[in-house]
Amino acid sequence: MPRAPATPDACSRTASAFIAYTSTLDRTGVVMDHLVHSRLREQAADPAGTRRCTRCASALMALLAAAAPAMAADHAIIDLGTLPGTPAGTWPDARGTNADGSVIVGVVGERAFVWDGAMHVLDGAASANATSADGTVIVGKLASPAHAFRWSASTGLQDLGTLPGGTASEAADVSDDGHVVVGVATTPDGTLAWLWSAEAGMRSLGTLAAQASSAATAVSGDGRVVTGYSANHAFRWTEPSGMVDISPDIPAEGAAGARAISSDGSTIVGTYVRHFGVGTTPYQFRWTVSGGFEDLFAPGVGSSSPGHARATNHDGSRIHGALFGTVLEASTWSLATGTIPLAAWLESEGLDLSGWNLVETTAVSDDGEVLAGSAYREVGDEQVPTLWRLSDLESADRVFANGFDPISTAHRWNARGH
Repeated sequence: MPRAPATPDACSRTASAFIAYTSTLDRTGVVMDHLVHSRLREQAADPAGTRRCTRCASALMALLAAAAPAMAADHAIIDLGTLPGTPAGTWPDARGTNADGSVIVGVVGERAFVWDGAMHVLDGAASANATSADGTVIVGKLASPAHAFRWSASTGLQDLGTLPGGTASEAADVSDDGHVVVGVATTPDGTLAWLWSAEAGMRSLGTLAAQASSAATAVSGDGRVVTGYSANHAFRWTEPSGMVDISPDIPAEGAAGARAISSDGSTIVGTYVRHFGVGTTPYQFRWTVSGGFEDLFAPGVGSSSPGHARATNHDGSRIHGALFGTVLEASTWSLATGTIPLAAWLESEGLDLSGWNLVETTAVSDDGEVLAGSAYREVGDEQVPTLWRLSDLESADRVFANGFDPISTAHRWNARGH
């Protein structure tokens, strides 16, 4: 990654972009984790390749800029840095943000962080995975024991325990008011999705099939809709309906898993693979109450976009993650744009990204105007991993209203060998 080609051990601690922070749930999580880590290892071992990809991206950015009238950029991207004492090359992962994007939580190595204008260590926590709408409640995993926690200023780190007979647990997400927490637990029966509330404690949400595992990865703002994956399929859970398969058309040799849900509960996003083995490629999807399961297409390509979807805003109108091209590259999606490289759009809006290689977008505010994620920054000849936050982000759709053609640009982008 940085300084010199990173060791496999260092890369093994990189962002777990698809699974709920564990690599032992089912083959969906194992394969996706492997794909992300492999791509980051390739990136780390070939920084010149990363720069080549950046030059390719610059070509697309030029096309975008030519297609849209020049406008002053109000966007601001800042380097959040990392935690003091972090070993060189440690990959940081921003895992969640509050409603307005003023608080960001995540993990660097084995330490949880909270950013609220400055970076802070959340002592006693191994990871911070999500925060409430107002940023006052944080959930994740304790350093010891390996249990899910809920933190607030008034209670401190609250150990949520695990399911009966369980040995470990981790909290993946929290409702807007901080009163409902979801996650995954390791039990004698395998890994199981759970839901916690102060009134009822922790309870299992079950599985899609007998003897299958499950993991809850996200919860809606009101705490009533939970998503995740089980038996190699994505699920949607509600109290009245229980756990329902939302990826019924995935081939038997494939798998799907949900990673995020819109605050209003109407949209679920994630990643699927059509088969396992040599040549396995992940694809982005979304599921909506009105339209069901559908691929996230790149404009004019007529096929799914290789990559993973990791975050969505309040109503699901914008979806963010990473594209799997020559290297991992942060992506953005809307109905107007399809899935496109985030950097290409930002450069078209006039934002100077010199020295930045945006690897993935991992968190988004409710209104979609604040993003956070991971990146490499060029420091001399080194590629240094870091965290970024982008604010004052207005709708990309205005670029298209001003005459930008995503289809022709996509064809030219592909023709350049991306």
